[in-house]
Amino acid sequence: MVNGKKRKEEHEEFEYFTEKILMDPLLFERIVCDGLDHKIVEEDLARKCIFLCAMGSYVLNAKRTSYNLLVNAESGAGKDHVTDAVLKIMPNEIVQKRTRISPAALTYWHDAKWEPNWTWDGKILYLEDCSNQILNCDVFKVFTSGGSHATIVKDQRAVDIVIKGKPVVIITSASADPAAEMIRRFMVVNLNESRKQTSDVMKKWAENSMVIKKEVEYNDYHEALKYLLPFNVIIPWANKLVPYMNNEHLHMRTHFSRFLDLIKASAVVHQWQREKEEENIIIAEELDYNISRELIIKTASNNRMVPLTKNQKDIIENLKEMGLNTIFTEEDIVEVGWTHSELLAKLPFGRTQLYDELNKLVKFGFVNKTNYRFGNDFKKTIVYHYQETSPISIPTWEEMNNL
Repeated sequence: MVNGKKRKEEHEEFEYFTEKILMDPLLFERIVCDGLDHKIVEEDLARKCIFLCAMGSYVLNAKRTSYNLLVNAESGAGKDHVTDAVLKIMPNEIVQKRTRISPAALTYWHDAKWEPNWTWDGKILYLEDCSNQILNCDVFKVFTSGGSHATIVKDQRAVDIVIKGKPVVIITSASADPAAEMIRRFMVVNLNESRKQTSDVMKKWAENSMVIKKEVEYNDYHEALKYLLPFNVIIPWANKLVPYMNNEHLHMRTHFSRFLDLIKASAVVHQWQREKEEENIIIAEELDYNISRELIIKTASNNRMVPLTKNQKDIIENLKEMGLNTIFTEEDIVEVGWTHSELLAKLPFGRTQLYDELNKLVKFGFVNKTNYRFGNDFKKTIVYHYQETSPISIPTWEEMNNL
């Protein structure tokens, strides 16, 4: 009798979460907005990016690198609070969180030699306030790529470490300085650091201090996600997108696949509402396209979809405002770029950091680097200036289907 009662309760719970929540056409918006409004003030873009990348852990036929995410903002902006609040909606068993970890610990964490049944597939690796030491270490590159082995030196001998599976990697950082080959592996989202946002956050905390609120919606969405399963996702109309994409840069090979994989992640969120081609295959729809399109447009400032850190965006904005440097010579008036020393005096960065960031931006095509001979100087000096880029353009659903 007790077992029968328990089964009835489980069946009623299943019907509630599947029919009332997972079948809701506005499920994505409900989770990232309604389910998190009491935890997070505004930051809708960050909420959506974190949640959708996290849901990538349920997509079987995606490049796991597509869901690597860097939440980049100044200290005190709330990046850890926002990320933590979103990921707490996910089932607890799939999130592996660390507030601090060393390269050595990361290497041996869940080593297949000692945990043969462990796999990172279907998991989320969340590193809070990730240091540049971790961000650019060799083992972390394995976690953020499709690799499965790491070789380290121990007691003067090379030792192979087998890393089974590939997790979704979500990190937060205030001073992220990833190497050029690392930044292309991450989607980057910044937080709102405006004074208005600061006021709104203070108002929210003041309101929360005046009453005790029940977190019914938050808990319901957390429980509902336990009924989601991993799926392969088909995008029948993916080929229609190709003519709209910029094919001039190799970066697009990575970023276009990320766009498609975000569509797949949305389909998995809405799996109870999607048509199934086979038992473990679902078909993406218009809503999935629209969700992915919005995130790509708002996180990529250019038609190459290259992700940029907060520091890189600051340098670009400053260079854009500075324009060209006017030089008066005996023969003529010329406009050239700015020397490293001149930029150093105007930008809030250290000498080495500015060199590194400028070189990355030159490589990505956002900054122009040339040589100029000042006056009677024997050697030419390197100068930099802003390079105009085309804004990102992704067709609407209607435009794509009218091609």
